[in-house]
Amino acid sequence: MTEERPDYGLADAEVRPREPDARERALSLARHYLGADRAVEAERVVRGALAHAPEDPRLHFELARALVGQERWQEAEDTLDEALGLSLIHI
Repeated sequence: MTEERPDYGLADAEVRPREPDARERALSLARHYLGADRAVEAERVVRGALAHAPEDPRLHFELARALVGQERWQEAEDTLDEALGLSLIHI
């Protein structure tokens, strides 16, 4: 029997968001979606990755970009504040 893995928006990719490679794939896919004006899909991918790596400021930044793409200004601002706070922790 194979172990079922949840789909974090990375399609058929092997997903383990706590691992750096999975986060990089999530970031790459989110950026791809944002470049294609698909902010809703980008948000879904980033939120899935954030559920497993909430300490990664890059994920918060990409979430803010996805929210801006949906004109959800206040949420985007709050998310950017969180990304900045996490970035300062890692300096």
